Amino acid sequence: MKLGKLIEKLQTIREKEGNIDTDLGYLIDDYMQNEKKIKGLCVKEDSKTKQKKVIVHEEKFVPTPYYKEDKITLY
Repeated sequence: MKLGKLIEKLQTIREKEGNIDTDLGYLIDDYMQNEKKIKGLCVKEDSKTKQKKVIVHEEKFVPTPYYKEDKITLY
C-alpha cells in the first residue's frame, strides 16, 4: 500500500468516526516495516472502555482472541 493511500484512509476514518486518538508515529513505523503487507487500516473499539484506536492490518486480517469482544471496523 502506498503512503498516499494510507493518508486517504486516515481521512476517511476521521470523516466517519470523528477524531480518534491515533499514535501516528506507531502507524508510520508499522507502515515502514510492513509496507508491502499492509492492506488497510481498522478502527478497534475496546469493548470495556469504548475507547477507539486506529491500527494497521495486513493482507489477511484475522482477529486474535485478544480482540474477540472488541468491535473492529475495516477501512
